[in-house]
Amino acid sequence: MNLLTNAVKYTSKGSIEIAVSIERDGSARLSVSDTGVGMTDAEIEEACEPLGTFTHAYDMHQEGAGLGLPITMLLMERQGAKLVIDSTKGQGTRAHLTFPPKLVLNEEGDFI
Repeated sequence: MNLLTNAVKYTSKGSIEIAVSIERDGSARLSVSDTGVGMTDAEIEEACEPLGTFTHAYDMHQEGAGLGLPITMLLMERQGAKLVIDSTKGQGTRAHLTFPPKLVLNEEGDFI
């Protein structure tokens, strides 16, 4: 939910896409992509730090404590999952949540 909220918050024009796929190893990948403001590698690193000073032009119009990405990363790590963020300044961001196979399927083979 945090990744989708961020995509909406930082994409005033363009598009947002959500995709889910099952990888060859049985893991599930949830991706949120947007055509928003994007970030540099340094900005991504700073945004992933709790209570960082991440700022850019849109921050003055947005609310938040700067804890969304750090909490998302912590929750993913605690489950044995991972969050990878790929972004280009001025072009948008792609965030990928990858869940290991043990978290993906229940006994009937349905997504959990």
